[in-house]
Amino acid sequence: MDAHVPAETMTSAMFTALLEQLAAALTAGDHAAAAGCFAEDVRYRDPMRMSIDGRERLRQAFEGEIIAQRLIWRRIVFDEAKQQGAAEFTAHGMSRFHGIVTIAVDDQRITRWHALQHVSDFDWHDFWGTAVGKHSE
Repeated sequence: MDAHVPAETMTSAMFTALLEQLAAALTAGDHAAAAGCFAEDVRYRDPMRMSIDGRERLRQAFEGEIIAQRLIWRRIVFDEAKQQGAAEFTAHGMSRFHGIVTIAVDDQRITRWHALQHVSDFDWHDFWGTAVGKHSE
């Protein structure tokens, strides 16, 4: 049996553009567009807060504002061969969170989203300065 071959391999630039598209849709309150960045059968996980399966349930979570309504990417990396990436972010919703997410993609959509995040009143630089004793950037 042949392994699934994506219609088009995502490049690092395409991955960054997809994440920027997601951030813009969330900021604009366009929950359908935000959900559209994810595959129909996406697995969206934050082990401390939520586990969501499927694009429609994710869209409902966006509408219910249990997921960040503003997302700022701090650092993005992507492995084109594995079609997997990671990103550091700040998310604003009911609280401010700083975190990291690992992401898998297939056919230009996010298929797996595993995030670890921490609630903080600190801005990005102060958060990391406090967390590691110096500024990360």
